[in-house]
Amino acid sequence: MLLVKALHARCRLSASPKDEKDEWMTFYKYKHVVKLLEPVPKEHRNQVANTTLKGRIKDKLYKWKPEFKYSTRVVCTYLISSIAIYEVLILFVTLGVYLLKFAKSPPVFPQVDLRVQKEIFMIMAVSVFVAVGLSAIYSVILMANMLSWYRKHLLRLQRGEKKFLPPETFNRNPSAITIATLRYSGYQVAYLCWGVTITIVFLTVIGFVVGHQIILPMVEGGFDSFVLLTIRDLWPALVMSVAFFWIQLLLAKYVFLADKDTTLALDNRRLFHVFTFFLFFFNIFLGLFSCLKRILIGAILGVMFLGRTQKSVLSRDFELKDPGFNAYVGYLLLEHTHSNPVLVTFCQLLIKTINDRQASVDLVQNEPCSSHQVSIEFDNSFRRNKYRRVRNRWHLLLTLHNNPSLQEHRRPDLFVQKSPFAAFQVMIQKGLVQYNQREGENDDKSGVEDAKL
Repeated sequence: MLLVKALHARCRLSASPKDEKDEWMTFYKYKHVVKLLEPVPKEHRNQVANTTLKGRIKDKLYKWKPEFKYSTRVVCTYLISSIAIYEVLILFVTLGVYLLKFAKSPPVFPQVDLRVQKEIFMIMAVSVFVAVGLSAIYSVILMANMLSWYRKHLLRLQRGEKKFLPPETFNRNPSAITIATLRYSGYQVAYLCWGVTITIVFLTVIGFVVGHQIILPMVEGGFDSFVLLTIRDLWPALVMSVAFFWIQLLLAKYVFLADKDTTLALDNRRLFHVFTFFLFFFNIFLGLFSCLKRILIGAILGVMFLGRTQKSVLSRDFELKDPGFNAYVGYLLLEHTHSNPVLVTFCQLLIKTINDRQASVDLVQNEPCSSHQVSIEFDNSFRRNKYRRVRNRWHLLLTLHNNPSLQEHRRPDLFVQKSPFAAFQVMIQKGLVQYNQREGENDDKSGVEDAKL
């Protein structure tokens, strides 16, 4: 579709060379820059976030921005990922169909009762179908959220925000970033396929355990399964853990703090130290179960976000050791470097200005005119350059006034010098100009002219 659209734009009858030159003004990058330069109305400056449930869910999943356009590579990557995920889901659906056939006519295992075999295969089939349905819904939500995060990261880079990336990212060699960029698309497709596969297996195991150990014994009227017996034996410890958790929370909020959870100011310090001593031994045993909880939460979140390369599964200090996150960061930096709308629009404006000036010069040279007309044209050109210089300086003053953070990037010591020799000396000290002293002594005049330029 993109190829057909490009060929239609090139080959249409009404197209002209001027239309092809000004075609970049119809692209989203130019429109994005135009919107950035538009003043924001007062009623939209302090917008409050959505308070409704629908609005919060929409902001979390995906929020449409018409001024942003994804690159062709990102669109193709997620399209191929969707096709690959669809094939994985079809494979597991086929597996579920075979399990249903085994539930109707199970293979012969003399050691296991026929009724038990049918129940096991039926529970496995239902678990697979439920896992496939939930994984399909979750995959759609995950890819929409991944696109939203990619857009958010790219826009933050374009605004100059780099704190969300590891500090070591900007010290890497360009070759390493280029290699990571080449790997991004393939890694993203493979990670999403592995993520969906492991999610389906994980949900299938959970569904089988719940169905075989909890639901089936309750339907048959018996509570003698392994999971139910374990819960019956451990429920006093679980209740005590929850009770001590709430006791500590209430004491910390209403007894130990002076302003009831508003400031971190301790009150009743002796009682606080007494409770710290007596709860120390209990918290050791509670920490054993808390460590299991930490492992379980880490495993669940690792499985859920395995296919997501925007966030590393490793800690902050080892994020770049994650191959998927490393490839994503490399592609993000390369995309920001070569597709920044402000940079592309600025370069297009420079090219357009140079072409317009060259066209006007060629037009003046081709037309026959007298010396008086040439002097008039020269005088008009001088006035236009003077007015343009004054206008640019006013624009510069207004820009620096509205954006104080840009003032530190200015070099006023190069421009406040009244003498060109002093300004040239400052440029030499800062290393902006390479100057040979012997050549300067032999040709002072050329050095003065270079300093003025």
